[in-house]
Amino acid sequence: MNDIVLSVDYHDENCQVRQLNLATGEEVCFKCPTTRGDLLRIVQDAERQLQPGGQVVWIMESTTGWARVKDLLGSKVRFILANVLQMPLPPKARRRKTDKIDTARNQREYLNGSLPRAFQPPAELRRLRRVVALREKQVSRQTSARNWIDRYFAHETWEDRKGLWSQKGLRRLKGLAALSPDRFVLEARLRELEYWEKEEGSSGSCVGGQGCWGSAPDPGVYRMGAAGRKAGASPIGDARLPSAPMSRSGRTPA
Repeated sequence: MNDIVLSVDYHDENCQVRQLNLATGEEVCFKCPTTRGDLLRIVQDAERQLQPGGQVVWIMESTTGWARVKDLLGSKVRFILANVLQMPLPPKARRRKTDKIDTARNQREYLNGSLPRAFQPPAELRRLRRVVALREKQVSRQTSARNWIDRYFAHETWEDRKGLWSQKGLRRLKGLAALSPDRFVLEARLRELEYWEKEEGSSGSCVGGQGCWGSAPDPGVYRMGAAGRKAGASPIGDARLPSAPMSRSGRTPA
């Protein structure tokens, strides 16, 4: 093989790079600033050393930043995302961890054909994941507010708590809060509940329509309403989404 393998330990400020030329056997290690220009320069330097039929292979772990690096390098490299969570740990006596050791290990596993690969979700799916995570938080906050109010009345009063969350029940609840010695706290909790309900409705339009990314999402995506949540339904249809295991690569904030 005439490939040049770049095994990169990526950090926000600097990257540790291990470059192996498979045609000549030459291997070098160096650090470079994590900037667009420097990363592109590394790839361009490797391209100039390529033998006929060779390709630049870029290997990095599935941590924060991989998406922008992949977008930057594009078709210039064969981009491989390593799932280090699936790699077996070395014996404890040899369990040293440095950037150089990490790049050597990823390179060795790749050359042996045993490097676990992480799923690389496309941009649309990454955006959808963030919206779904936001909705999960919004629903969780509503549940927390409702549970607090329910437990308050169960602990402090003999009021009937059935049907509190219907429109009629909420009007009754506001009346009870206005007469309660804990009026300030109860009304604050009710405002909190109303706020998160409103926020959930706003993010729901993103999942179900065009409000988030300017074009309609994949048809496999549908709006997750209250009935779907009660049934434990997923907000992501499975018609065309990849079946590969979701690793840390999908949990990044980028």
